[in-house]
Amino acid sequence: MDLTDDSVREFVTVLVQAAATGVVGLVRKVPALFKRQGAGRVEFVAAELERAEASLRAAGGDGGREFVRQEATWEVLVRGLLAEHPEAAVELAALAVELRDALAEAPRTVYHQQVSGGSAGAQGPGASATVYQLPQP
Repeated sequence: MDLTDDSVREFVTVLVQAAATGVVGLVRKVPALFKRQGAGRVEFVAAELERAEASLRAAGGDGGREFVRQEATWEVLVRGLLAEHPEAAVELAALAVELRDALAEAPRTVYHQQVSGGSAGAQGPGASATVYQLPQP
């Protein structure tokens, strides 16, 4: 099985989303994908995964920028793995499905604020804001 560019990007996006939202059990399966590259690589990927999770949690309001940075990092790692071991694509695709399913089931908190009245602050009268907060790990 060969993963297309779109499939690699989709896997990486789902992986970073899972790391950001605390789907830790499944995310912890990622380093094992790199076992073909040796024990040292597995340790490196596990450490990189911990750094990614910490960076995404710490990003706060700048989460979008950190999300993009993490996607780029993981895309390089995954493409390197697949270049050396194309047979890993089967496991990668299966894990992508697991991660996607877990994300779909992850609870989210939604906060919606409707502003009305004359002194509505910076948003102005009739403005609204909806904030989606992902669960903390």
